[in-house]
Amino acid sequence: MSRPLKVFLSHAHADADAVRALYDRLVADGVDAWLDKEKLIPFAV
Repeated sequence: MSRPLKVFLSHAHADADAVRALYDRLVADGVDAWLDKEKLIPFAV
């Protein structure tokens, strides 16, 4: 059984557009990518 590749993307604010494009490409290719703007879960108190 194979598991999907998991990738954590960390970046500087200036690189946000390039990292977004990379994230979209990785997800389209079936990679379980984590990007704060997509997968950050808010904490409610």
